[in-house]
Amino acid sequence: MGTQKVLDYYGLSKNEAIAFGDGCNDVSILEYLPNFVAMGNAKGDVKNSAKFVTKDIFNDGIYYVFKTLNII
Repeated sequence: MGTQKVLDYYGLSKNEAIAFGDGCNDVSILEYLPNFVAMGNAKGDVKNSAKFVTKDIFNDGIYYVFKTLNII
């Protein structure tokens, strides 16, 4: 899986990564990484399976989740 190759390259574990998604095409990464954030415009199934639901991209959703989680 591509996600694992990126984690290996940077020497990270699954728990140190955060994935963002909004559609059915993101379900495989949602199932792979424990820290999955659904964007505010995501489909219902994606939101229900996510660890965190943020605002949509047009309302600074990525910035919002990083601030909420004290990453920045």
